[in-house]
Amino acid sequence: MHNQKLRTPNQILQHRKDLQQVYCGQKPFLAPGKSQQILEDYLDYFESELLNQTPESNISQIQEMLLELSCIIRSRNTQLIPGEYSNFLQRLIRIYGAGFSQNPGNAFLITAADYADVIEAISKECPNYDYSEALGQLLRYMSQLYKVRKSSWKTVYEHIQSMPDSITAVQMVKTEYFTEIQQWAEEGVGNLFQIRKDIYQRIEELEQQANATEKQIDAEGSMLATETPAPKVFGQAQIINLAEKRAQKRIEALNVDLATNARDILSQGELVALIESNIQEFDDKLREARRAYSIRLVHAAELNLS
Repeated sequence: MHNQKLRTPNQILQHRKDLQQVYCGQKPFLAPGKSQQILEDYLDYFESELLNQTPESNISQIQEMLLELSCIIRSRNTQLIPGEYSNFLQRLIRIYGAGFSQNPGNAFLITAADYADVIEAISKECPNYDYSEALGQLLRYMSQLYKVRKSSWKTVYEHIQSMPDSITAVQMVKTEYFTEIQQWAEEGVGNLFQIRKDIYQRIEELEQQANATEKQIDAEGSMLATETPAPKVFGQAQIINLAEKRAQKRIEALNVDLATNARDILSQGELVALIESNIQEFDDKLREARRAYSIRLVHAAELNLS
């Protein structure tokens, strides 16, 4: 832990009020040294809560605090010097480097888009920092969010896209790894989850209709079985049982409906398979981009050491 003593919830709440007052213009600036203290206390809080897999209520507070940080950084009212931003960034990257998990309830994963927001805000304020490790993390979080079907993957993607092109690592990601991803994003790959959900709902409705139709067929069949056959009179034509004929016609119509329903279910199933194929293809592209970038980072690090 960075500080020996964690701030109490009331002290964290007071920090949040102070930041809000500055952002809303109720205070012109924070007192000297106050910005750095707030950042350090926020980081202590993030580290404690995230590493301990905080409950959902606290995750919401972390999301709000990260949003507050990005807003105040963009407002330029923190009066931080570049070195203070650098220390904050390095420690925040270390914290989020410990959070990779594909569990949808993972606190790091849920707050990843808000983390990306802060990284983007600092990158615009201090474009001369090294963001290569942070970008690697964001690519990995983006891939994991997509894998667990969280729409916030696109928010992470948009924050990366909004980082300055003057940052070498950012430019490399955009030009070498985001070309195809950008095309998919613009063509609505994010809508595939909703489309698939709608199709599954339609299949469920069709299956319910099929069950209801089968019950009707069974009921009509049971009624036919209990019908008393019309008596035969020697030397005369068979007397037609109109109720029986009507029941047979209804059963025939219901069987036609059932066959149509089965074809519809099959058609919807084929459409789901196509959607799933597209989802998997884009998932593969995200993983390929992340893997290629990671290999590039490792290679660069090896060159620096040699």
